This record gives sequence, C-alpha cells and structure tokens, in this order.
Amino acid sequence: MVAASFNYEHIVGILLMSGANIDTQSPNGSTALTIASSKGNISIVKLLVESGASVDLPDNEGWTPLMSSVRNGHTIVVEILLEAGANVDVKLEGGTTPLLYASWHGYLPIVESFITHGAKINDLNSEGLSPLISAALQGHAAVATTLLASGASPDLTNGEGWTSLMRAAERGHRGVVKELVRCGADVDFKRPNGSTALNIACEHGQFDAVVELVNRGASIELADKEGYTPLITAAQLGYSDIVQFLVNRGVNMNARLPSGGTALITAAWYKRLAVVRILVDNGADISICGDFQNWSPLTVAYFSGYLELVHLIYMQTLENENVSQPSPPAAPIVVASCNSIATKSRNGDTALRIACERRDLKVIKTLLRDTYNDLNLPSGDKGLTPLMTASRDCNPDVVAILLEAGANINLKNGDGHTALNFAADRGHLPVVEILLDKGASVDMLTTECWTPLLLAASNGHANVVNILLKGGAYINSQYRNGSTALLSASQHCDDVAVAELDVEKRVNIDMPDNEGWTPLMIAAFNDHENVVDILLKAGATVDAQHPNGATALYIASENGHLSVVEMLLEKGASVDMANKVGNSPLMAAAFYGHANVVDTLLEAGASIDNGATDQNKGDTPLIVAAVSGNDDCVILLLDNGARINVANSDGLTPLIGAAGEGSVELVSLLLQKGADVNATSLEGSSALHMALAFGHFDTATLLLNHGASIDAVDKDGDNALLLAAHSGLDGVVKTLIEKGLSVDFTNNEGKSALLNAAMEGHVGVVLVLLHAGANIDQRGPNGTTALLGACKNGHLEAVKLLVENGAATDLQDDEGRDCIATARVHNHDDVVNFLSTHR
Repeated sequence: MVAASFNYEHIVGILLMSGANIDTQSPNGSTALTIASSKGNISIVKLLVESGASVDLPDNEGWTPLMSSVRNGHTIVVEILLEAGANVDVKLEGGTTPLLYASWHGYLPIVESFITHGAKINDLNSEGLSPLISAALQGHAAVATTLLASGASPDLTNGEGWTSLMRAAERGHRGVVKELVRCGADVDFKRPNGSTALNIACEHGQFDAVVELVNRGASIELADKEGYTPLITAAQLGYSDIVQFLVNRGVNMNARLPSGGTALITAAWYKRLAVVRILVDNGADISICGDFQNWSPLTVAYFSGYLELVHLIYMQTLENENVSQPSPPAAPIVVASCNSIATKSRNGDTALRIACERRDLKVIKTLLRDTYNDLNLPSGDKGLTPLMTASRDCNPDVVAILLEAGANINLKNGDGHTALNFAADRGHLPVVEILLDKGASVDMLTTECWTPLLLAASNGHANVVNILLKGGAYINSQYRNGSTALLSASQHCDDVAVAELDVEKRVNIDMPDNEGWTPLMIAAFNDHENVVDILLKAGATVDAQHPNGATALYIASENGHLSVVEMLLEKGASVDMANKVGNSPLMAAAFYGHANVVDTLLEAGASIDNGATDQNKGDTPLIVAAVSGNDDCVILLLDNGARINVANSDGLTPLIGAAGEGSVELVSLLLQKGADVNATSLEGSSALHMALAFGHFDTATLLLNHGASIDAVDKDGDNALLLAAHSGLDGVVKTLIEKGLSVDFTNNEGKSALLNAAMEGHVGVVLVLLHAGANIDQRGPNGTTALLGACKNGHLEAVKLLVENGAATDLQDDEGRDCIATARVHNHDDVVNFLSTHR
C-alpha cells in the first residue's frame, strides 16, 4: 500500500512477485488499488488491475477504487477501471453514484466516459440529487448539456419537488437555465408549495435567471400556494432590479395576496423604498386597501416608521385625482380605516405611540380627539405606552399633553418600568419634574428592583438624583444585588451625585451590596479620588472589611491607585490590615508590581515581612515580588531591610522564585545582595533546578557562574543534567558534563538525560550526550530506550539521529513493542516510514 501510494512501481512489482496479497485492506478498508486510484498513480493502477486486483472492493465508507478516482478527477484512471469491469453504478451509503459525483464537480470527460459505459443517468441519492440536478446546482452548463443529450430527464423531481431548472434558477446559473429550457424543461413546473422556477429566482434575487426564464416563456403571474406572485416576492425582499424588469414586461402590479396585500403594500411593510418608488412611478394603485388590517399603502407606510415612504406615497396621493384621502397636516396618517389610537400594526405598535416617538404634536392631538380609545394601551414586545415613550425620549410637551388627556402616570411595562423610571434612567430632568409634580410614585420598583433613584444614580444624573430626593425618594433602597444609589454613584465616579446623596443624612454611608462592597471600597477600586474624598469626609469607615477581609486600602494598593492610597493613609487607614488569607496591602502592591504604592506603604510604616501566615504559605512581600519579576519592588523591599533568604512554608526563597520566572536581572540583583545560591525548597529544588526546569538558559548560566551546586538532586531524583536535557538546553548540558556530571545518571524513575532529551525531541541535546558517550540503548521506565521514547512521541529527527548513531531498532519495551510498533500505535506514520527502510 505504501509503495502504491508513493507511485513506486518497481517495488509494487517486486512485492507482487513475492506473493503479496494484492487485496489486503488497511484498518480503514483501503486496498492498494483504492489508494493508487485516489492519487492518480496510473502505472500502479494498470499494474494492479493486470495482476488481478479487485476493482470493486470498497473501503469502510463504501469508496471503491472507481469512486476514489472520481473524487480527485483522475480521468485516465477512471477509463482503466471501467475497462477492467468496475461497476459504473456503485453507490455510497447515501446513494451517490460515480456519475452523480462527477456531475457535481463538473468533470466533463469523466461524465462522458460514464455515460458511454452505461451509467444510470436519472438515479437520485438520499439528498434528492440526480446527476442533472447536481450539475444544475453547481452551474456546470456543459455537463448539463451532455446529460440532457444522453437522456437525463429535465423535469425529474426529488422528494421535495425540486427540478433541475429550479435549482439552477435558485443559484442564478443562467447558462444552465438556458440549456434546460432549450431541452424541454417545463418552465412553469410547480413544487408542492406552488412555486415555479421564476418564483424561486425572484426569492433569491437572481436577476439573470429571471430574465432568462421570462425570455423563455415563464409565466410572470403564476402565484404559489400562499398567493405570492414573482412580483410580490421580489417586492417583499427588496430586489428592485427584478421588480423593474417585471414591470417593464407588463406584470399586473395590483395582483393580491389572500390577505388582500399587493406588491406595493408588501414593499411598504418591509420598508423597500426603491421598490415602492418603482411601483408608484409606474402606476400601481395606491388606493387599494389590503393585508390583514385592510390598510392602504399610505397607512402601512406610516406604521412602518419610514418617513420617506410616507412622503413618497402621500405625494402620489395628492397627484392622483382618483384617490380619496383627506389632506393631513404635517404628517399624513389619518385614513378612514385606521384613525384609531388603539389600532395596532403587525408588531403590536399603535399610531399614538409612534406619533409620540416622532414628537408629532399635531397628529397626537388629532388622535387624542377619539375619546373612546385607550391611550394607555401598551405597544410591541416592550409594552411601552405613549407616556413611557415620551418620557424616555425627553418630550416634556408631549408628556404634559398625555397627562392632561388622562394617561396613567404609574402604569408599568412588562419589565416593571414606569414613565418616571424611563425619564430618570435617561437623565431627563424636565420630564422628571413634570411627572413628580403630577404625582408619580417616586419609589416604585421594577421586576429587577430598580427604583428611579437607583437608575439616576447608576447613570450619573446628579440633578435628577437631587430632585428625586427632594421628592421623597428612599435613599437606602437596594437593587437586587444589594447596590444602593450611593454605591452606584461611587462606582460611576459621579462625585456630584455622591455629594447630593451625602447631603441627605438619611443615607447609610457604609451599607454594602450583597457581595460586601461598600461605597468606599468601590470608589477605591475604580480610582475615583473625588468620590473617596467625599465619602471619607462624610464619615465612611476607612477600615471596613469586605467578606474576604480586604479593606479599601488593600483594594487601592492591589490596583496601584497611588492617590487613593495616600488619601486613605492620611485618614488613618491601617497600613498592615490583612485580608483573610493573611495578605497585607504591601503584599498586594508588591505582587502586582506597583512600586510607587510599595514605597508609600513602606514610608507609612508597613511591616516589611508582614503577611507571612499559614493561609498564604508564609509568603512575604519580597517573595511575591521576586516570583512576579517585579524588580523595582524587590529593590525597595531590600533597601528597607527585607530578609533576602527568608523562605515560605514550601521552602521557596526569593531567589528560587525569581529563577523559576527566568528574570536574569532580578536573579543577578538577589545574588549581589547575598542570596544563598544553593538554598533548596522542601521538594529539594534549588534556584538552578528551577531555572533549568523552565528552560531559562541565561538564568541557569548566571547561577552556575555564581557557584550553584550541580550535584544536588530534587525529590524526584533529578539532577541539573536531567533537567537541562528535558528542557533542551544543550549548552548547559555540555557545561554540566564538562564539570563532571555522569552522562548516564538516572533519576528515581530510571530516566537518563538521553531518554529525557529523546522523548522531548531535543536533537541538539541528544547529539551532545551521544558525543559524550551516553549509553544509547540504556533502559528506562517500562523498558523504554531513547529510540523507543522518540518513536512514541513522534520526534522523527531524534529518531534519525539515534538510528544513525547505532541505536538498536529491534529492542522491545516491557509490553513487547519494538520501535516500529511503538510509532505505529501512536499514529506517527512518518517515523514508521523511516524505520521501515532503515532497519
């Protein structure tokens, strides 16, 4: 199979002469012939066929050699297989035949060959595709012509009633449409839903296909079962070029849907301005009322919310002497069938609410004359009343008119919002004042527990906050997450709103939300200096703690907000108050590298080693600064007396932590300040071990130059050489060997440096170790050798190097696998191929 795949004809011949089973199948069922056919290896295919290979043996997915050759368009291979008797009508699981596949991909010579050999031309697969339908879908006109000339049925339908002509029209393949109609396809054939090829082309905006179909005699008036004609379909979807073409061809512009809607009404509903203009300019009847509400195009245009449509149709109304419409004022909406406030459009909207949204006072007053209708009727899925709309959009004049007419001031929408909520949320002070003056409830809750005051404060509307408080709003009301107006204002840095709230002594200045955040903490977190200042002057508890123990000072220090830190310290914040895991503000600032905050805290007397507790593993500010690679913080801490060799409960020192992060500058600094280069953690890891484990070459070199011990081993028995080999540091490996480390040393698991390097694919390290005399076939865990390890992990270059240097290829691990079996079971075909020729 391999030889067939790579077109090695002489090898295939030798293997066949040696008695190789010509029809042997791979795990996926492929034979040598299937593989060669798929790749178009002509000479191999000929040889295999002549040697008696089965031409119809399928793989696990049903692909025979013939199907495989078609998949990649190998015409000559197809001819060879057909001449050898391959089944031309073989089918995949879904019923796809070679002819269908070739037709789909436009392989004309192959299609012609299949037809010559008697392929069934009208078979459908499970997806409803025949060869002709496939060619039509893909736009292969030449293939379609050949199929039609060979007896393909132009009107063959699939299970859903689709013909080839319909599919070609859907995709806009004009050339295919032309050929199909020329060869007798029924141009007005209907699907079960009544749609024709022309309907379908209009639905998909395929102008060229529409032109070809109409030119070939397609009826431009045929409607589908829902009453949609080609014109109405194109009008609804906004295909103005198709609409113009159909109008030019004399289509009936006033044909109606079962609901009474015309193309003009439909286009107005869907805001298709260009289509409306074409229809109006060409004389579409604008007096026809239709659709479910029996509205005229003018009324529909108004409810669609598209003022240009209104103007366009209205101007035509004035010009049309045969249309009886009253002359409206500024915006024409009142017609005989829909001058009611309560009349709703398709989306549930009302004329009054739309007029309020447009600030159309004349229309509003006209609609309000109808005293028999409910002006509080909610509209659409949001349940907005006219009053809510006017309040939301800051239309005080409209609000006043609606209230005078009797609008319910405290009515809620589906989310529980009132008109006052909408005005407060948007900061519309004039509207808020009107609503409060007219008796709006100042503390009414929404479904999510928002009050007008909470909404105003959360959006920074200080003037609205002030007027609501004067109107008696409850200052400590809470949102469902526990947030108060003061918390919201503190978060959004609205110092004016905070000040307004503070003036009211009823406020609980330390009231936390459900997560324990106080206004001071939130302001400190967001670096809102002015808000912090106001809260502190108003008596906020400076050392109040979050449930996790953090204070405002801790939060500001963690986030590097220097000015807030200084402000809190000035007001007496405890500089060493730790959170629940024992981390102090200094620890937080050091960990996140805020050197200016670290300096300020130290000047304020922060304990240099404070924070070492059981909960935080005994970490100190210096340790966390070193681990995080924050050089400036480390320098400040050392200059202020931090202990350089202090270790946490895991035995981690600042130097070990910095080495693991690979910061050469920081490691150098710590060494200069007297850090113990050979200190080890509880796991036995030294700074050198950490640098090597994480592959930091420069750091490891620096440590070696400062006398780091190369003999120490960690709890796993790894020494510096094993760690360096694992990380691929060939330069360090060479240095360590030169310093006397045994090249064949093994850890507790039995791994050597060579095995580590081979399994990781570090060719450079492997080469250094081999030159140093490493035992190339030394056994490790499970009997693994360096070669077996490289094979397992698919490192081809390492495999090549080991084989070239004499590694035994026949050794087996404890599970009985040699190198080829190991590579094969782990799906490393390139390794298998190499070893197969180098044993």
